Amino acid sequence: MRKIILILFLCLTSCAHLSEWKTHDKVLYGSYVTLSAVDAYQTAQWNRKEIHEMNPMFRNHDDQVDMNKVVAWKLAGCYGLYLAAY
Repeated sequence: MRKIILILFLCLTSCAHLSEWKTHDKVLYGSYVTLSAVDAYQTAQWNRKEIHEMNPMFRNHDDQVDMNKVVAWKLAGCYGLYLAAY
């Protein structure tokens, strides 16, 4: 838990304010959001093929992907970065 708090602290304190973002920064953020969506889509597709999720944050009790958790964490990550810069 300490590691997660430290990572969040470092991420939130090292972001530039949204008004300071250049076009390059906005493109990078858009790419991050797009790749997160692609990753969630691929995770959903793999879930149908009897592949077990190894990330403990994304799996349920029988080692299958819990897509509600995947979407929640992806949205939290994207929105958290946006809020940190806002």
